[in-house]
Amino acid sequence: GISRIYGCRQQREMTNDRDASSDDLSGLTSFFFYMFIVHPCTAWILKPGRFQRKNSILYAISFLAALAACKTGMEMNSRGPNYYFKLQVTRSSSPLELKRAFKKLSLRLHPDKNPSPDATAQLMI
Repeated sequence: GISRIYGCRQQREMTNDRDASSDDLSGLTSFFFYMFIVHPCTAWILKPGRFQRKNSILYAISFLAALAACKTGMEMNSRGPNYYFKLQVTRSSSPLELKRAFKKLSLRLHPDKNPSPDATAQLMI
């Protein structure tokens, strides 16, 4: 009863602490990345006399856009699975549609109904 609730609360607090620590590390990493890569590269590109003024601004914007695209791609890759896609429903689906899609998928992947040797692993996805 109480000890189980307290244990869950402790585990949640530990997870929150770990997430906060990860956010601090991520912020620190972003700071150093900006200080030692982004700023020097843009300063190099924008240095007067290196390129024509219009071209240097275009190159700097292109460099920053490429970095933003890479960072966005890495974040999307690290997000994990999209369960809406796996269930073949949209985010605007009703709870009943989600329930039906989950039931259909679980029946299709269940080890008793799926003859595949890795049926258990497929079910855990």
